[in-house]
Amino acid sequence: MQSIRRSFAFSRAINGARNGTPIVRAFHASPAALKKRSKASTVEGDSGSQEDNLFDDDLFGNNVNAPSAIPSRSAGSPAAMSSSSKASYRAARFESYKATLLQRCSPTRDASLPPARKTSIQNLVTYTDTPEQLEAIPELLNAMRKAKVPLHRDGPSAFIRRCVSLRRPDIALKVLSDRPKYGLDMPDIEVARDLMHAIYIQGLVSGSLFRPPTGEVERSASSKPFLKSFQEDALLLAGLYPHFGLGEAARDPITSTLLIGMFAGAKPKPAESETSGPNSQEIIHSLASDLLGAIKRNEVLDVNAPQVPRRQRNWLYTELRKRRVHKSLVDCGFPEDILASLRVPVTTNQAVQ
Repeated sequence: MQSIRRSFAFSRAINGARNGTPIVRAFHASPAALKKRSKASTVEGDSGSQEDNLFDDDLFGNNVNAPSAIPSRSAGSPAAMSSSSKASYRAARFESYKATLLQRCSPTRDASLPPARKTSIQNLVTYTDTPEQLEAIPELLNAMRKAKVPLHRDGPSAFIRRCVSLRRPDIALKVLSDRPKYGLDMPDIEVARDLMHAIYIQGLVSGSLFRPPTGEVERSASSKPFLKSFQEDALLLAGLYPHFGLGEAARDPITSTLLIGMFAGAKPKPAESETSGPNSQEIIHSLASDLLGAIKRNEVLDVNAPQVPRRQRNWLYTELRKRRVHKSLVDCGFPEDILASLRVPVTTNQAVQ
């Protein structure tokens, strides 16, 4: 069977996706003064001021004559604030820097203003605490794209991982699936697996896969698929792998097994017509065949390499221990010795639901 990029389901998924003067202060270097400053640093070292330094020296470009609406630290250290005050403080900084970034990227901006710096997005992400704030980032990425401001190499990873931590992988997919508009690339296979796992988890807690864990539904109320379902989102992401230089998703046992786990655990649907595309079993067979072929050709990525995070290896081990996933692979012709080569027990006694 052809690879998942050529499957009807994936094709349908792709089609559906479319201030003031600078202050220079002299310092006194006597032993007494140095000792005094050392004590002050000890007190303030863990106060949260390091967080504010992300935007010191104006990361959007130095301009000593430009007005600023950014909250001043003179009002008090963030560490000394209450939780609600600190949240308001961070929200105000996010809004201020968002407005500044849009101003610096505007085609009609004041010529005296320098352009935005390429580190702007990753530092804004530092102050992104809510899904609502996260939803504003694509607009900022598009503004930087139009202004021809390149992204720092750490920007994509920071943005995608914040989408994962805030349980909104759909926002990452929206940006990744439209590179001409947003200019964001998938940085590496590790980040891609994190995003795939986030889609898997959101499908799980939404109830479209298995039974949601207790308490997870409420915490993920804002989660939604980018396409019609989280399964289609997963196929879309897998199809994007080659476009970002990651190779076919079938080369990665972790990605492939997460995909198979999603479809092996999908809730049964009413009988579909022949024109509605392949069903879950056909997709599982395609995914398993592609993975098995890559293993036999010795083209798979080494999941036991030192650079592979343990959490990601555990995802593989956990999925392949599940009875439904193990049965699906065996039914698709997976030999027991190949499953054993992935260091996963395959005996009935060790399989879990």
